[in-house]
Amino acid sequence: MIRRIDHVSIAVRDLENAKRFFCGVLGGRELYTATEAGEGFRWTAIGLGSSCALELIDPVGEDSFLHRFLDRRGDGAHHVTFQVNDLGDARATLEARGVPTFGYNDADPNWKYFYVHPRHAFGVLLQFAELDPGAWTEALAPAIAATPQGTVTSSAQEFTPEQIAELTALVEPDRFSVGASNRELHARDISPHRGELPAGVIWPLTTGEVSAILAWCSDNDLPVTPWGAGSSLEGNPVPVRGGLVVDLTRMDRVLDIRPRDLQVDVQPGVLRKELNRRLGRHGLFFPPDPGADATIGGMIANNASGVQTVRYGSTRDNVMRLVVVLPSGDVIHTGTRAHKSSAGYDLTRLFVGSEGTLGVVTEATLKLTGLPAHHLAATVPFETLEGATEAVAAMIGSGLDPAALELLTPGIIALMNREAGLGLAEAPSLFCEFHGVSEAALAETAATAEDLCRQCGALSFRSGIDRKARAELWRARHEALETIQRAHPGKETVIVDVAVPISTLPEMVVFSQEQVDAAGVPGFVFGHAGDGNCHVVLVGDPADEDEWVRIEDLNQRVVGRALELGGTCTGEHGVGIGKRRFMAAEHGLGYELMRRIKGLVDPKGILNPGKIFPD
Repeated sequence: MIRRIDHVSIAVRDLENAKRFFCGVLGGRELYTATEAGEGFRWTAIGLGSSCALELIDPVGEDSFLHRFLDRRGDGAHHVTFQVNDLGDARATLEARGVPTFGYNDADPNWKYFYVHPRHAFGVLLQFAELDPGAWTEALAPAIAATPQGTVTSSAQEFTPEQIAELTALVEPDRFSVGASNRELHARDISPHRGELPAGVIWPLTTGEVSAILAWCSDNDLPVTPWGAGSSLEGNPVPVRGGLVVDLTRMDRVLDIRPRDLQVDVQPGVLRKELNRRLGRHGLFFPPDPGADATIGGMIANNASGVQTVRYGSTRDNVMRLVVVLPSGDVIHTGTRAHKSSAGYDLTRLFVGSEGTLGVVTEATLKLTGLPAHHLAATVPFETLEGATEAVAAMIGSGLDPAALELLTPGIIALMNREAGLGLAEAPSLFCEFHGVSEAALAETAATAEDLCRQCGALSFRSGIDRKARAELWRARHEALETIQRAHPGKETVIVDVAVPISTLPEMVVFSQEQVDAAGVPGFVFGHAGDGNCHVVLVGDPADEDEWVRIEDLNQRVVGRALELGGTCTGEHGVGIGKRRFMAAEHGLGYELMRRIKGLVDPKGILNPGKIFPD
C-alpha cells in the first residue's frame, strides 16, 4: 500500500530560528527553501541523507490549517507523509481496522490526501498522499530530487511460499510459524504502542541458527525484530514493518556458573527469576531487578534497572562480555571475563541498551554479587512531598548506601492499600532497604537514616519489618503499574520515565505532581528516588481526544523539564517507539552520531526498524 516515506513535516513558530537550530543539529546540511509552494505557508526542507527530508513549516496565515493545529496543540511534530498507490484503498484499509481518518482533498490542486488521527501515529499525524506523476510544485521538486534516497527495507506482511520453505529449512519445522495466533502474540508488548503484524515467528536455539536467520533476512532485505518476554513498556520489541520476529525465549540455557569468579554465562532467553533461583544455591545473585520476570536478553537490550540500581547499578554495569550476531549474520565477541580492560572501544556497552537495533545478543557473561547476609526494610511517611524528596538527597549524600530507596505519593499508596491491605499511611512516603553484614551494623544505619528523615519532616520511621511483611511490601511496589491498570479497566497508560540528578529530584517530583493535578487526568507519581528516576503513570482513554491530548501534553512538559534539569527522557524503559521524539532534544549532534553508527552496523536498516530512530 505504501510506496515510501516522502518527508517529515514539523510546524514551527519561527522558521529562521528553526533553520539555524536544525542545521546545527544535522551537521550543516543543505537547505532547500520554497516560500511560495503553499498559500499561507513558508517552509524549508533539509536533506537527511536517507529516504526522507525534514520540512520545517512556518504558518504565516492566521486562518491556515497548520495555524489552527498549533493553537490547539502547541509546537511539535505535525505529520509524516506517505505516498500510496491508491488513496481510496489506503483509507479503506485503515478504517477497516478502526483507524479514523479525515480528509483535506481540496487543499492543494496537485495533491489528494487525508490525515489519520495523532493517537494512531505515536504523537504525529500521518498524511497519506496520492500524487499524480509530475505534479510536484516547481519549488518542491528540487528539494526532493536533491535528497539522497538510501536503501529502504520493504515491509513484509506475508511471506511467499518460497520464503516459508527457506525459513523452515533453517530450523526444525516446529520452530517456525506463520499462524495467526503466534503472529498476534508477537505484535505488541504491554505498552499502548501498536505495531504491524509480523509475517512469521521463528525460535532459534543456537548462535549459529541466529546467524543463518539474520543472513537470510539481510539477503532478502526483510525487517527482523528480536523478541524476549514481551514485557517492555515503550514498544521496544514491537515489529513496526512486519517481517520476521526472532523469538529468543527457547535459548534459555545457563551455560556456566563460576562462583569463584562471581560470573555466569547465559543465553538470552533465561528468565531473571529462574537465574537467581539457581544462583542462590551458590550464595549469589544477579542484582538488576526491573520487577517483571524479564529475559536476560531483553534486560540487556533495554539496559533494564529497577529498585536496587541505587546500590548495584543497572544491567549495563553488570554485563562483562557478549556474543552478538550482526545484521549481516556475522558473529562478534565483545568484552572479556576480566574485571577490567583498557583495550579499545567498549563495544559491550554500545550493544547494551541498543534495543536490538545493532545486533542480536546470543550469549552474555554477567557479573554476580553475594547474597546479603542481613536485610533491613523501613517505611517512612512525610508531611510533604518536598520533605520526602529532600530526605532522599540527604541519605544518598550521607554515604548510607541504601540497597533500595523508593518514593511513593498518596495516590499510589491508596491503591496499594486497597488491593494488598498494607495499612500504610497515605502520605508522601519512602520505602527503604539496607543490606549489611550484621544486624548491629544495620541497626546503626537505621538510626542514622531515621535521624536524617526526621530532619526533613518524617512523620514516623517504621523499621524492623519481618520477612513476610517485607516481601509483601516489595511485591506491592513491583506491581504498582499492574495495580494502576486494574483500577482503571479499559484504559491505556502512558508512562513517563525521566531521570534527573539527585540534587534536582525534589524539584522534578514536585513539578510532576503539580502538572498531574493541573491536567485533570488520573496520574500517579512514584519512582526509584535513590537514583533520580521519576515515574509518572498517566491513565486515559485514547478514544477521548481531549483527554489524550492533555496526557500527551503533560508527558511533553514533564520530559522537557527533566531535560532542562540535566536529565534524560528515559531512565530505564528504553526509547522504543514512545521516546523517539525526545532524542534530538536530549542528545543534539550526538543523536546524529548514533544514527551514523546504526547505518554503519546495519546499512540495510533491517534490524528492529522504527526503534530509537524514526522509521
